[in-house]
Amino acid sequence: MRSSFAHPDLIRFTGDAAVYERAVRRLCRAAAKRGTILEYNLLGLREARHYPDERFWRIAAEEGCRAILGLDAHAPEQLSSRDGVDEAFAALARLGVSPVEDLPLVKI
Repeated sequence: MRSSFAHPDLIRFTGDAAVYERAVRRLCRAAAKRGTILEYNLLGLREARHYPDERFWRIAAEEGCRAILGLDAHAPEQLSSRDGVDEAFAALARLGVSPVEDLPLVKI
């Protein structure tokens, strides 16, 4: 079973860069070890928000994390929009993060 972690880079940390790196590296190591897929959020990309955070994704790549594209469907048309999809895949490739094509739902 694969799990996912939405918005792993949402926190807008403005403190000491070393503190940020230690915390993110710890999170990413745990995610990679457990096979947890990290969400690369399209809404943030589409609206030029502070996420996806490139600092986060560089560390995620170094730790061997994988990503799936996700979005916040605040309006139904966002589900069918391809805006930002090619840009997101290009960013992940440039950063060295392997994308996951699908994430099967699990019956609980």
